[in-house]
Amino acid sequence: MRIAEIRRSGGKVSPDELDELWAALPVVRPEEILGSWRGGEFDSGHRFEGTLEKIGWHGKRFDSLTSVAPLVCRAGDGSLYVNSEMAGGGASLWMVEFRGEVTATMVYDGKPVLDHFKRVDEETLLGVMNGKGVRDSGRFYYFILNRELSTHEVLTQVDLTRLESTQDKSTQDKSTQHQSTPHQSTQHQSTQHQPTPHQSTRRDGAV
Repeated sequence: MRIAEIRRSGGKVSPDELDELWAALPVVRPEEILGSWRGGEFDSGHRFEGTLEKIGWHGKRFDSLTSVAPLVCRAGDGSLYVNSEMAGGGASLWMVEFRGEVTATMVYDGKPVLDHFKRVDEETLLGVMNGKGVRDSGRFYYFILNRELSTHEVLTQVDLTRLESTQDKSTQDKSTQHQSTPHQSTQHQSTQHQPTPHQSTRRDGAV
């Protein structure tokens, strides 16, 4: 797949090739893309490229057709959060026409912006941002989304990593204490510190 090759080589691609790749892909329905997605950018020369990286953009989350987090970002401590301020609120999913095809589209609640999506494969979407002030010399801003665990599960994994680190430190402290008091029974402490194991709505949009 050409998109995979582009990403492996650092994302460098021309706007014309992105247009051609978009035209060749199949459309997708909103209910087919529900879940959490990890985002990535291309290097096509569009002025927006690099902006999302600066705010720690992680991806997007589609909880339902009417409950969407357009900007999921990663904080300095590694945790994920929804950047509603920069996104201008939330968003929703609709079927919208773009370049003569009707496909799943994220419509921002507080901005005149739409993100259209097409399917690359079962785990990957190609997105293109459309709306007022988006084009750069007539060119659209393209991006990629990869399906991942739900945000709740991702956050849980982060929490578990921290928990395991805390447990390891606690175990080391206990071990040091037991070495200085060799006659103290360790069976009880060892047991204590074991970890417990639609219908979619159609909406026309301006191109």
